[in-house]
Amino acid sequence: MNEVRKLLESRFPGLHARIEQTLVEAEARYNRLTKQAPSEFLLEHTQRTAAIAHKLAAREGVNSFLPVLVALYHDAGKFHEGEYHKDDVPEEEHAAMLAGTMLAEYGVERADIEAVLEALRALYDDRLACVGPSRIVQDADRLDKLGALGVGAFFTKATLRGRGLVDALVHTLSRELSYALAAPRSMFTETGKMLAREQSAKTIDRKSTRLNSSH
Repeated sequence: MNEVRKLLESRFPGLHARIEQTLVEAEARYNRLTKQAPSEFLLEHTQRTAAIAHKLAAREGVNSFLPVLVALYHDAGKFHEGEYHKDDVPEEEHAAMLAGTMLAEYGVERADIEAVLEALRALYDDRLACVGPSRIVQDADRLDKLGALGVGAFFTKATLRGRGLVDALVHTLSRELSYALAAPRSMFTETGKMLAREQSAKTIDRKSTRLNSSH
């Protein structure tokens, strides 16, 4: 994560810390309203996704600035107004609105802001072309769901959605295993495909172990 922080601090001092603070506060508000224990799942996932995006961009020969920014904001709309997917507005749209305002405050060039907003809105909207930073961030986001950390994130998400362990295992784990199996084929970048192949087998093994141990 140090490389991501240094990248932003060198150009826009304080921006990285501001984004992280916003994510922490959003999840804390959600936890208070839903009477859940304190957590920083959103921040931790975002930090890992941004670090992966930085690595993917470097290996793909792409300037990492825009992919890193998109990664840092990609889940910023998840707890809009303290609720989890509160309305029919896609969380990426909430993230784009937040990013547009904040990046302008820090003096980011308008062309770069527009590129970030376009990439955020295109992340998981099949109607929009997934190009540029979106491709790298989608791969990074998906890669973070694989391997040991991905297994842990699966159960954390189940908690955020109000599901118990058994319910999550019964209703969701088989889908997650299918996702892990197909992950290498869903990647946009060659580096993403390579890393997904490495992590997919580990994910399937660990989640299958969890499923068997619950019987």
